[in-house]
Amino acid sequence: MSPKKMRTRSNRLTLIVAGALALSCAGYVSASDCQHAATTQREIEDCAKTQMENASAELQRAYAKYLGTLVGEDRDRLIKAQQAWEQYRDLDCQAAYGMYAGGTMAGTEFAACKAHLTAERLAELKRVYEESPPPPGPGSK
Repeated sequence: MSPKKMRTRSNRLTLIVAGALALSCAGYVSASDCQHAATTQREIEDCAKTQMENASAELQRAYAKYLGTLVGEDRDRLIKAQQAWEQYRDLDCQAAYGMYAGGTMAGTEFAACKAHLTAERLAELKRVYEESPPPPGPGSK
């Protein structure tokens, strides 16, 4: 790839990551601490890591809450689903990281990916366990 194409790709990626961080940092890190203060690659990466850690902590609290309300097969299904989701998240974000391995954006991409997928998982758990009535059990009519 030519240096010009690499710069263009890098600039485009920086804008995409900055936009994603701006959207996903909301609710996790204050705008002044994250979105507006991050001016270097290191600061952007630190912001993404903080966002990832905050999202993970929120997801763990919600998961524990929902797990505590379930028994039997329902509880077992949530445990298996969470384990499968964690494996998916890790593999997907490793793939994203691999696209930038050796570059300065690799760590930022990895953290932003995990934060994004974690926020999506949290929303999905809330949708299922807070907004929907419990599904009928096997054999229900």
